[in-house]
Amino acid sequence: MNRELWQKIQDFDFDGPDGDYTFTTRLAKENNWTRHFTHQALLEYRKFMYLAATSNVMVSPSEIVDVVWHQHLIFSQSYNEFCTLLAKNIQHIPSTHSRQEHEKFHKAKESTTVQYNAVFGKQPADIWEYQDISGPLHLQKSRFTTGHVIIAAIIAVLTLLAPAYYLLKPLYMHIYNPWFIIGYIGLSAAVYTGLARYNNRKLLQMLPAKETAGFLHHLTPYELTYAKNQGLDHVVHGIANELIVNNVIIINEDNSVTLAENATPENREQAQVISVLDEFKWIPYHRLVKLLVNKPVFNSISGAMDALQNHVAKSRHFVRLFAINAVVMAVLLLVGYARFFTGISGNRPVMFIFIVCLGFTVYAGYHFWKLPKLLLKEVLPQLYTDYILTKEDFDNNWQWVYFAGGTAVLYPAFIPIVRHNPDKAGGGDGGSGGSSCGSSCGSSCGGGCGGCGGGD
Repeated sequence: MNRELWQKIQDFDFDGPDGDYTFTTRLAKENNWTRHFTHQALLEYRKFMYLAATSNVMVSPSEIVDVVWHQHLIFSQSYNEFCTLLAKNIQHIPSTHSRQEHEKFHKAKESTTVQYNAVFGKQPADIWEYQDISGPLHLQKSRFTTGHVIIAAIIAVLTLLAPAYYLLKPLYMHIYNPWFIIGYIGLSAAVYTGLARYNNRKLLQMLPAKETAGFLHHLTPYELTYAKNQGLDHVVHGIANELIVNNVIIINEDNSVTLAENATPENREQAQVISVLDEFKWIPYHRLVKLLVNKPVFNSISGAMDALQNHVAKSRHFVRLFAINAVVMAVLLLVGYARFFTGISGNRPVMFIFIVCLGFTVYAGYHFWKLPKLLLKEVLPQLYTDYILTKEDFDNNWQWVYFAGGTAVLYPAFIPIVRHNPDKAGGGDGGSGGSSCGSSCGSSCGGGCGGCGGGD
């Protein structure tokens, strides 16, 4: 191994100069990648380019490494500087999907694996064996959507309402209020409680609790903070709190904040906060939050987490779970509305049972709206607290303490400012900050790239 060259490759800065939409920020945001996965993909790209520079034969990237390569080609000045460092012009060769090229690229992939294993060790599966970040979850996409399930459930309730009425009417004629109301409310409460536990257990089973490969076990505290609270404002609060404790941000009496002199950021999020404060000098905190949640470095966090939720929600396992919930809810509603129509036919007071049934119908709608969100809000945090995090994590990293404890662990003088939020700023993603350059300067290969040529 050429250690001097490899050190130069490791030291190459893909993000310079600083800005709102740097290379790694754009890579994460446009592909909905998590922070750790973005860094891993970039590291594997460095390794691939080392092989391309030192090999005398064609090498071929994985699908994910190829995504990084495509973006680097768009950053043409950085790519030219990188090739100069490599002392070799690495040419990107797209595949035309001909039979001859298929065989050539297949041999190139095999050769790449052999060379990689000889130089760097075993290739990480999540980067080299899957086409996207969600591959290690092994969740197949369903042919049906949750919308289809809802439509089918509504049709089933309307169709079965008359049969349920005639079937249950003989029984209902002997059950008087308020006993039916009390029993129905108790049954509904038991069903909802049982469903909640069942859903959490099934959703947790969809996530590989004991597998360390893949992005799921390497989420940052702030990615999980967004997942748990469904709001980027909570992420901003955590970043701002760190800067306040480190005397980088000064809190003023009017709930505004000011940047101290000689501020040195420790990460990209802190750098973004410092950059905005340096521009405005003085700004109300709630206004600062509204500005920051629209910055790419922050809303790339929400993009990655929301993409995970959508991927699970479209899977066969989740749609099946959603359908089970729909069947249970449909049966429960049929029991209630059959009683309502039995009361009408018997000229009995039905207003109270109608209110109860209407309330359960509204709650059923809320239940189905909430069900896909359970993954981020409850199940994923549970996975970390029960299986992944250790006591040492909480002892050595305040960000994990903040993920678990929320605003209660913020700096005492900062808590009133967080709560004083007249515009309810930052509740969610906000708009998308930073735009891409429109059309891509280095066009995509469509079905993927074969590899790279030897260059000059």
